[in-house]
Amino acid sequence: MILSPEQDNSSTPRWFSGALEIGGQSSFDIKRDKRGILRSYPFMAFSDTDNPSFLQDLRKRFGGHISPSRLTLWRIHGYEAAEIGASTEPYTVIRHEAALAMENWLDADMEERVRIAQDLKNGSLSEADYKRYQELTIDPAFMAGAIDNRGPIAPQHHNSYESTGVKLKSVNKPLLDAIQTNHGGSLQVQTKAGSLIRAVPGHEYTTKRDSYVLVLKSAQARALISFALPYLKTPPFEGWDELLIDRIREGRKTETDNICIFVQDELAKFKVGETLDLSTNAQLADLFGLSHRTTMRRLSALPANIAQERRTVLRQNSGKFHKKKSPGFPGDF
Repeated sequence: MILSPEQDNSSTPRWFSGALEIGGQSSFDIKRDKRGILRSYPFMAFSDTDNPSFLQDLRKRFGGHISPSRLTLWRIHGYEAAEIGASTEPYTVIRHEAALAMENWLDADMEERVRIAQDLKNGSLSEADYKRYQELTIDPAFMAGAIDNRGPIAPQHHNSYESTGVKLKSVNKPLLDAIQTNHGGSLQVQTKAGSLIRAVPGHEYTTKRDSYVLVLKSAQARALISFALPYLKTPPFEGWDELLIDRIREGRKTETDNICIFVQDELAKFKVGETLDLSTNAQLADLFGLSHRTTMRRLSALPANIAQERRTVLRQNSGKFHKKKSPGFPGDF
């Protein structure tokens, strides 16, 4: 049973861990104070998120500040950062050493804190454990954090129809691999290492590692959103849970009704002499913005006697009134 965020006391650390593991920083600054004493300052930061409201939500919930020069950067430091970092220790993988360091920093004296910070900065990220990520990515709060940070939920357009899509972006490929295993999607390289990125005017950098994007569409996207929904801080767009097939069927019916009504009305006018010609299939396709094949499918809904009567008129008038008509399709009337 999934508890609500109000009932689940560990949901916030798990949510924060998901956001952190897919794309965030947790470390220490080391510098001398005004008296020349070496001090360490824990910090946590998120930048270049695909969801601007995510940073605003971080500031509202945890404090910190958003850079006035880089509106895509949120940062918190000091005790608040250490407390948040320590709380993520059970749910982090590549940031696990940083979480442990912050946990130890809270209980250490000044000199020990500097040593803890130096050890972490001189080390490297913890190894990305795919099996551990498999366990974490079946946690809805963890996945909600990842989605809120790097997985904007947006409508995907298919001709005149829309479906729901989620794109999860990260340099952490083992995490995306685990999400793909548990939730589906298609994984591909988004940006190769060495690419020049201009995040905002006046700020650019060269990528050090490949970055990846995991794309989930339609049913898979809706299933993932439903799974993480109780813990999402940014709600999905209205209508995200509507089935694409229902929209497609509705759209097909509307197209069929419109084209059949038009054809029958045109044939009625031809019979009483209000028009001397009928639209060809090619002209109907242009008029309704459809392909020739789709137009033929929609016309197949015409009553058999109407369809036959229309074909007869088009054959009789072919070459008689169409000297200036637009080019048709092979075998078109």
